Amino acid sequence: MIVDEYALLLAIQSLRQPWLDLAVRALTALGGTEFTLLVLLGLYWLWPPGLGLRLILLTLVSAYLNATVKWWLAWPRPAGPDLWVAEPLTSPGFPSGHAQNATVLYGYLAWVLRRRWATVLALGLILTVGLSRLYLGVHYPHDVLGGIALGALVLLVGIPLLHGSWGERLVRGHPLLLAVGLAGVLLGLLGGDGERSRYAGALAGLTLGHLWRARRDLPWLLALRPWRPVGLLLSLLVGLGLALALHLVGLAIGSGPVVVFGRYALLGLVATGLVPWLFSRWAGSASAVRPPAGRSTTPGPSGPRGP
Repeated sequence: MIVDEYALLLAIQSLRQPWLDLAVRALTALGGTEFTLLVLLGLYWLWPPGLGLRLILLTLVSAYLNATVKWWLAWPRPAGPDLWVAEPLTSPGFPSGHAQNATVLYGYLAWVLRRRWATVLALGLILTVGLSRLYLGVHYPHDVLGGIALGALVLLVGIPLLHGSWGERLVRGHPLLLAVGLAGVLLGLLGGDGERSRYAGALAGLTLGHLWRARRDLPWLLALRPWRPVGLLLSLLVGLGLALALHLVGLAIGSGPVVVFGRYALLGLVATGLVPWLFSRWAGSASAVRPPAGRSTTPGPSGPRGP
């Protein structure tokens, strides 16, 4: 039985209401790049950096793979006289980046937590983001299913790698991490478009910033006792202010792949290198006992997996 995907989109959009349009726009952001980056950086700054770094690597490799498959296949997005398209987009449609982001982000967090409620919540969020892309008229169902499948593949391959001995070495600042950062540079040079240059630049900057942080054994926020609220706020303002300045300068210079790569590489260095350094200087003093980065902090088979 062949499903008429266009007719299915029209059926979903027959439910449209002004309030529902607003709600779905908000829900679809849960799989967007901006929200995903906020979650990644929040986890990276707050907890031992193993969790954040692994999720950063999974997410950025997934995003780069998504962009590569999109431009390679160049399958069109939905279009038609009766279809409402909330966000006119020029990029190809398959696979859905939002659905793939949601699968990697929430799927990985559910795996780490190992709780039934976390698994149910993750599945619900992935389904919600996927349906939101159909409601907004920006993807066909096969685009969404393809994004979920590709995200699941990234998790199936990436989790065993990043939670084995190789991943532990990366978290602790092994020179292998330098190779990952340089791979990001190479991908940026070979990318050929702004989207892939953005992800490659972020991969290079975030990993090299973590390498610098790991070599200096900089603490994470929850390891600081006591917090200095003014110093914490100042650290965030300086770090985010510098990141915003770099972003605006990059936009003023241009939008070519090299400029985009450089902008996101510098933003990554600020996020995983400079901001943790500012925390260590201004936000508080490191606790006397700090487990090594990447080691599980919750013993026992029933507890959540440590970062």
